[in-house]
Amino acid sequence: MTTLAYAGTYHPRLGKMFDTTHPVVWHCPVAAAEGLYSGDFVLRTSGLIVEYTSAGAALLGILKEDTPVAAGEVEVLVCTSMTGIRIPVHHDTILSSDIEEADHGKATYDLAFVGGNAPHWYVDKSTTGTAVTIQQFVDPVGTVNGHVLITVNYGTREVS
Repeated sequence: MTTLAYAGTYHPRLGKMFDTTHPVVWHCPVAAAEGLYSGDFVLRTSGLIVEYTSAGAALLGILKEDTPVAAGEVEVLVCTSMTGIRIPVHHDTILSSDIEEADHGKATYDLAFVGGNAPHWYVDKSTTGTAVTIQQFVDPVGTVNGHVLITVNYGTREVS
C-alpha cells in the first residue's frame, strides 16, 4: 500500500453516540506484550484482545488505553450500531483523498493503518469494502484527508 502524506499521528476516537446513550465500555483480557496502543481498532480471538488487521473480521472496538506489559485487562470502547467514530479519510490517489458528497452514507469502505513516523488509522477510500459507512462529515466537503464520523457495519462488528 502507498504511504500517504499525513500531518501527525491520529487515533480514532468516539465522535458521538448517534442515539445519545452512553458509550459501551468493556474490560477485556489481553495477552502479555500484545503491543497495542490507545486508539487501535481491536477484535477478540480465543477470548483475548488482538489488533484488527483484516477487512471483514468481527471488529470489537477501539482501545481506550495501551495494553499492559504483563497479561491483564484493558478498556475497549465497543462499537455498536450507534457508535460514531471520528477518523480521517484517505485514498491511494491524492486527488481522491478529499471528502466528497458521494461519500455520505452511500458507500462502504475498509479501515487501514499506516505505521512509521506518523502512525494512524484511516478510512481507505481506495477500497469498496464492507467494514464502515461514513455517516457525517466533521470537516467540509473538499477537505483533503478530512475527518468524518463513521459507523461499523453490522456484518463487521462483533456487537449488534
